[in-house]
Amino acid sequence: IGRIDSTLLIALVIFVIAFVAAIGASRRRAGVIMTALILPALTVGLSYDNETALSLFFAFALGSLWTGLMTLFWPETNEEQSEKGMKVFVADDPKLYGLLLGSAAATAILIGFNFDPQFPGWAATATLLIMRPLGGMVKSRGMWRAIATVLGSVLAVITIQLVVPEFVTALLVLGVMVLAFGTLKSGWWLVPLCTAYFILTMNLLDITSAEVVRETAWQRIADNLIGAGIALLFGLAIPTLINKYRKN
Repeated sequence: IGRIDSTLLIALVIFVIAFVAAIGASRRRAGVIMTALILPALTVGLSYDNETALSLFFAFALGSLWTGLMTLFWPETNEEQSEKGMKVFVADDPKLYGLLLGSAAATAILIGFNFDPQFPGWAATATLLIMRPLGGMVKSRGMWRAIATVLGSVLAVITIQLVVPEFVTALLVLGVMVLAFGTLKSGWWLVPLCTAYFILTMNLLDITSAEVVRETAWQRIADNLIGAGIALLFGLAIPTLINKYRKN
């Protein structure tokens, strides 16, 4: 009973944060950053113990600092284009979208803790990475991102089972990430494929059992598919029904 209560509390907290983030996104850039980055990172953290999560925090912080320094060598993106990219997180009805986003995240948390106790936050993370206040965008992201992450996961399993030296794996990961950044605006959905490959390869790198590697990969694929389904429900199906009801 205590575990159920704690899971419900976590789901409620995530719901409130998502609701506030959706409303904040309509008012300030900080709200967009919270919706696009902080909220998914928060749900990812639910899959790790405190020590691992703290290590990931420092790794992400150092990685962000390094990335920021590296970008100083490139010309700045046009501010108008930057604003246009941020608008995909801004809803016409922020309160309604906040309810939908919060419900999607909370539902994914509840399912994740019961379906995948080892990585309970991954389904919610997949949901949040797909959710947008634009139904058409959710539809395309829900389908193509799911396919891309499945392919990326399969490629990660193949890489691990090749049992190549670590420097070869590092070169493969480097090549995949270069491909991801190089095709960022291509519309080919290679970024989620590449990031799924990168993340799962890093998670599986120290696992020697082929059976555990396959089980972990299939679990991760299932988490992504569940997340996509939840996002399609709360980001497309329910809003479509609400719009039809309002028109009638």
